[in-house]
Amino acid sequence: MENKEWKNLILSVGKLNIRKLTPVEVALLIQKAIDEGMTRKEIAERCMLADSTMLGKFLNLLKLDSQYWHLIDWSSDSIIALTSAQKVAQHDRIIQNQILESIMKYEFNKLEVDSLGQRIKRSGLSIEECINEARNKRYGPPVLCYVVLGTFSKQTQDVLSKLTQYEKDQVVDNYFKQNYCEYLLKIKSKVTGFTIIISEKSVNEIISKDLNKIEKELNEFICKTK
Repeated sequence: MENKEWKNLILSVGKLNIRKLTPVEVALLIQKAIDEGMTRKEIAERCMLADSTMLGKFLNLLKLDSQYWHLIDWSSDSIIALTSAQKVAQHDRIIQNQILESIMKYEFNKLEVDSLGQRIKRSGLSIEECINEARNKRYGPPVLCYVVLGTFSKQTQDVLSKLTQYEKDQVVDNYFKQNYCEYLLKIKSKVTGFTIIISEKSVNEIISKDLNKIEKELNEFICKTK
């Protein structure tokens, strides 16, 4: 691996805990080091970790469908928090995807995700029934978010492919701050497109009808930043 990759990896998982990479980017670099012939113990030592246990937790994230990787981040207020993603990775792919979709729509926290997973395993109910049950158990007004997906042109993808996840997110976030700052949005970017998590009111007001305009302007905005 390149020196810059090691530096970012060490800063993200080591004692300094300065996160330059998302959890999935960490997992991909760990896997890259393994593919290049390093043992988990050697990687842990280079990252100044007490043992290799944490490496396995990161690698488990790669069991999740790659379409969700860019949504996973460290903090509990992320679209998909690391702790929740790690719990979801314990299930098979069909269950994983449905739980991840429910996290995005209903903002389930890690305790709700854990409870939901156990309910799916043991109750005999369908996955959809367990998700509806979990949603109905929540206190206060129901949470319902909409997921809006947009795509990037080949030229834009070429620009974004050279950036880390946080750098991609920053570029996209700058566009939305300039043009949609009055709306409560969560935005995440990947190389091929972007994901918007948005309330029902906002999606009906602007995003759904403006998606083509947003895609065109955002592609232009990103290409100008290279």
